[in-house]
Amino acid sequence: MPGTQVLIVNGSAALARIEQQYQKILREYNEKLQKLHKRYYLKPKHTVYTRRGRRVYTYHGRYWWKIEYLGRKGKASRIRWHYVPLGSTPKSVDASDPPQNPLQGLKYQKFSNGDLLMDEAIFEKFKHVFQNCPVFHIIK
Repeated sequence: MPGTQVLIVNGSAALARIEQQYQKILREYNEKLQKLHKRYYLKPKHTVYTRRGRRVYTYHGRYWWKIEYLGRKGKASRIRWHYVPLGSTPKSVDASDPPQNPLQGLKYQKFSNGDLLMDEAIFEKFKHVFQNCPVFHIIK
């Protein structure tokens, strides 16, 4: 049914377990990139805060960032992060393919109590992640 959303009670705890495993693999991959003197960094998710932080949306996928070194200011190094547009992989990255993100394509709104709200179509793709969580269907 179009417009149906799903509320997953304490869904953020279920996601945290998978994210921890993936973070370890991704950290190793990013360290490997840095050893190859590449100034790129792969970020697994992007969080958007609306005005005044009332709503928090999280998008899982592959988000490439390029690091630009700006020199030093006192004892601190200065860097600037440049977003590499979605869908384009940096051409100068000669490393192996990045690890597959098990949560690629997951989009949700997170509430302060750990509950998640997402479209039903997205929930159907990732329902195996939330097997042990109570789920409520909300019709708009």
